Amino acid sequence: RDDTLVRETDWPPPEGRVRVIAFRPPRTAGIDVMRIVVGVSGAVPMRTEMILRFDYGRIVPWVKKVDGGIEAIAGPDGTFESWSETFPALLGVAPAAVPKSTRAWLELVHPEDRAHFRATVVEASKRGTRMDFEYRVRRADGAWVQIRQVIEPLQDGAAALSEMRWFNTLQDVTAQRQAAAALEASERRYRSTFEQAAVGIVHSSLTGGVLLANQAFAAMTGYTRTETV
Repeated sequence: RDDTLVRETDWPPPEGRVRVIAFRPPRTAGIDVMRIVVGVSGAVPMRTEMILRFDYGRIVPWVKKVDGGIEAIAGPDGTFESWSETFPALLGVAPAAVPKSTRAWLELVHPEDRAHFRATVVEASKRGTRMDFEYRVRRADGAWVQIRQVIEPLQDGAAALSEMRWFNTLQDVTAQRQAAAALEASERRYRSTFEQAAVGIVHSSLTGGVLLANQAFAAMTGYTRTETV
């Protein structure tokens, strides 16, 4: 309608004519869209199908029936519906500052890990199965922490993937990974010392058998390293 926010669309199927009137009532606590379907002429068979999309079509919500209507929760697109009390502490932020969606969470993921994170989440959504992966996240103090995340579907395999909701477990494994890296570095240093030492070095068993010998020991004895063990 001219000079209004009311839109009227006429559909002329062969059986007659149907008019759809769409408008928004005066805004209250929520945002409502009203549609009125009017049979203008003829006898036109009609049915109603409502497909909800949030954020201008980018978010596919999880929809369930409640008394007197439906409830739409944007879970399947990656929106965080709820989290534990320990989650804000993982990031070093107040509860109000916790990211509310996967899109916002991705901003905290290390740039080198974002492609891996995105590919894993997409693969899980396609397959509808449990996935386990690791990546780095930036805390509020600027420090990077290593996160191990397990994502699991809440519905069984019979649920449509577009309606799937996910349960996520996140664990800070920074200390474990740092300890493993330190051990690996220590082993590399020892291996380098063992191989390059100018003196013979031998690993022996409690019974006196040679388990491992370096090249210097082999040269001193005149045996090959294979023959020394």
